Amino acid sequence: MKAAQRILVIKTGAAGDIVRSSILFHLFPDAEWHWICSADYFPLFADRPGLTLYAESALPESVFSIPFDLVISLEEDFPLADYGSRFQYKQWEGLYWQNGLHYTANAASWYDRSLCSALGRDQANALKKAGTRTYQDYLCQMLGKSFNGEPYAIFQPVKQPATKRIGIETRAAGRWPNKIWEGYADLSARLTAAGYEVFHFVQRDHLRDYMQEIARCELLVTGDTLSMHLALAYNIPTVALFICTQPTEIFGYGCLEKIVHPNWEDYFFAQSYNPAAVGGIPVETVFNRVTNLYQKRQETVAG
Repeated sequence: MKAAQRILVIKTGAAGDIVRSSILFHLFPDAEWHWICSADYFPLFADRPGLTLYAESALPESVFSIPFDLVISLEEDFPLADYGSRFQYKQWEGLYWQNGLHYTANAASWYDRSLCSALGRDQANALKKAGTRTYQDYLCQMLGKSFNGEPYAIFQPVKQPATKRIGIETRAAGRWPNKIWEGYADLSARLTAAGYEVFHFVQRDHLRDYMQEIARCELLVTGDTLSMHLALAYNIPTVALFICTQPTEIFGYGCLEKIVHPNWEDYFFAQSYNPAAVGGIPVETVFNRVTNLYQKRQETVAG
């Protein structure tokens, strides 16, 4: 019997990027998996056999003696990219360090658009803005595969959605102030008046508690955040607002409605707060899209 392929993934964060990278498990279903990750994000992974997780802050020395068939290096970070000089492997794809940060030819279609692009910041941003492909497309191409709608492969809590509960995620990572749309409070008031139960997410001590709260909603409203990716993993209808990030990179899995700021390119990856950015999407637009999507999903379930 042929031995299972042994694969190492280096992807420590952000959490949403780990979730969308989890399609890798479907690309190599019989592989023995090893993953270097922030320990904070271990709960994202399904409790699956054949997967060994390593905390990036406490890598055991023994991992450097494991012979890997494939290393998939996805972290734009010097110490992690430099591990190529220590690991044993047959094939390396993605980022590596050699007197600077570089990436393999197969990974160029994605990393040419990144902060570490060999083409320079201006051309990288222009390519990213003009992109028409999803992250999954780029990731599969890096590995000589095709993306065929493979779903996220993360921990699945029990889905017990409360009737007419709409979850609203108003938060975003601190470096992206323009992801926080200013209309959430007004939207919440309008949805409540229309008979919906509005659930606002707050910080939880355990990530799986947050994942369970997502699974208890019938519909989600959010920005381009971890909550959006979790909802897609759980096939929950989602309205996502794109204000300063690339909307076409997100594959919707048949349950995502995107609302894109009409001038999103003006605020692309901006890390300073801009009132015109966070206020540029009317509450009426979001309310209508949310209620229409909810009604459409109810009709689908009933029919």
